[in-house]
Amino acid sequence: MLAIAVLAAVLAVGTFLSWAYSNGYLHLSPPMRVVIGMAFAAALGTWGFQLRKRERSFGSTILALALVIVQVCAYAAGPAFHLVPTWVAFAGTALISWILAFFAHIENDEPLWCVGFGGAAIAPFVTSDGSDRVYALLIYGLITLLPACFAISQRAWPVAWRVFYAASALFSLSAAEVGFRTTTTAMLCAFAFPFVIAAAGVVPFAPEERKRAALRWLALLGALASIRTQVYFDSRSWIVAAVLLSAALLWLFLLDHQSHLPQSSLWSRTREMPRLLNWIDIAFIPLLISYEAADALRNHGYPLAVYVTAALAFLAFAWRRSVNSMRDAAAFACTVMASAVLLIVPLEDPLGRLTAFVGLGLATLAAHRAKPSVSWLFGGIALLIACGITSISVMLDRTAYAFTPFVTEASA
Repeated sequence: MLAIAVLAAVLAVGTFLSWAYSNGYLHLSPPMRVVIGMAFAAALGTWGFQLRKRERSFGSTILALALVIVQVCAYAAGPAFHLVPTWVAFAGTALISWILAFFAHIENDEPLWCVGFGGAAIAPFVTSDGSDRVYALLIYGLITLLPACFAISQRAWPVAWRVFYAASALFSLSAAEVGFRTTTTAMLCAFAFPFVIAAAGVVPFAPEERKRAALRWLALLGALASIRTQVYFDSRSWIVAAVLLSAALLWLFLLDHQSHLPQSSLWSRTREMPRLLNWIDIAFIPLLISYEAADALRNHGYPLAVYVTAALAFLAFAWRRSVNSMRDAAAFACTVMASAVLLIVPLEDPLGRLTAFVGLGLATLAAHRAKPSVSWLFGGIALLIACGITSISVMLDRTAYAFTPFVTEASA
């Protein structure tokens, strides 16, 4: 609660000062603001370090607050006020982040981590002047979250992990929205951000009992960001589709190599539902991203390659799994992608397309015989039933014969 109160105070004070400066109530030059902030951070840091000897929790919070103010000043001096080159500001930010990470990890201090990295996450928004700096935001996010992942490694800190989820969502969704309003490149960088954090931060550092939940959260953020992707130029539609599809394949690759880990979740209710979590991981997330990749080519190209590639990836994933919910989810996703292929392939309607779907239904039943899965079994049965119903409907919709066939005289 103390950490939450401090973060709320930082946000409130930062918002008030930003409003006061923008409305002319405070007349301080940008360099003076940074100097005053650094001096105040030094005083707080000295006080907090001394206070830790008597009151560890409160002293850690004050010390972390001092480091947060340094982060705010560094971001303000670089991307916000341009007092120093941006790379210099980011180098200072990275240094402070790693110092904080090592200190929190060695001291096993969760309040220090929560206040330090939670406060650092809101620094770009406290100092924001409303301009769209998506690249600066993403770089700062990497500089902040990767050390945070190291500091939290092998630590079962419940509050810290919630702060990590909130901070990653703040960076990812904000960057996705800003990228949507700017360029295709910025949009794709924002989409890739949570996957970079997952591969470079969560996979090597997160404890096993937290890893699947953290990976799922970041992948969900990526899936949400994919909804905000759009193609600004026809020539870039293939680039957008390739990046989105590559992310879906990377996600399946990560799941394939992390499948031995126990399922975990942020919410206690879903921790006891591993089947549901597996379906979210293997079916929902990659299907959504694959659909968005195909949608990027719908008006600017041909999405068949996306559907075929995704179907083959799901098939390979399902084939490698034993009989469990992971195989069922992958088999379902494979059937969905294969059905999408048949829907867009140019075939004669209705006979050619119905024949293709009958073939797909028989193929899924054959796959069930080789690698048993309820998704292939019921999917194949559902496809065959749907084809039968559609065939009957087509027959009933045909124009009625004017004469009974085969009993009238042949025309000359």
